[in-house]
Amino acid sequence: PEEFAEDFQDYNDYGLGNDKSGFIYFLSMDLRICTVSGVGDGQDILNDQGLDAVLDQCYNYLSKDKSNSYYKSCESFLNDIEYMLEKYQSGQYYGVDYKISRFKPNIIVLIVLFGIGLLSGYIVVEGYKSDMNTNLGSTVASDYIMKNSFKLTTKNDTFVSTNTAKVRIPTDSGTRSGGGSSYSSSHTSSSGRVHSTGSRRF
Repeated sequence: PEEFAEDFQDYNDYGLGNDKSGFIYFLSMDLRICTVSGVGDGQDILNDQGLDAVLDQCYNYLSKDKSNSYYKSCESFLNDIEYMLEKYQSGQYYGVDYKISRFKPNIIVLIVLFGIGLLSGYIVVEGYKSDMNTNLGSTVASDYIMKNSFKLTTKNDTFVSTNTAKVRIPTDSGTRSGGGSSYSSSHTSSSGRVHSTGSRRF
């Protein structure tokens, strides 16, 4: 799918400018793989971290297996690329100057919610305090313990069990795979152009 997406982009002359910069989002329904690729300026915008972030969001919708999952996945790709383009125009790169945020807070709503939470917490605490006013004169815990009522007569240290976990550390071969995903960042397509490409199984 990665090679097909790159060749489809290159040999159909897609892209803008002299270097035909652009992006492509490809879904292989037979293999159930989604692929994202960028070329020209698109290859610079989709650095390793940015490529992973876009693919993760696309995969999240595809893995839900709902009737609109393909539409939502494509919509997510377009929204993320648009956001990354805006940042790129101001000289910012993903992972260094910003992260893609799905949450856009409304300051007024946050203040109201914070106030409600603060008031609720105050009411609950005051309720508990009103039920604990029977011994306000005592300031130390020893006043509530009968003298000489606690005696430690036996002490044992018993070894129960041990557990050892072994984790294999993979060698760095320039590609990553696992967890239902395959990954390859910058490489050259059959047309000789350099792409930033990655994919996820869904």
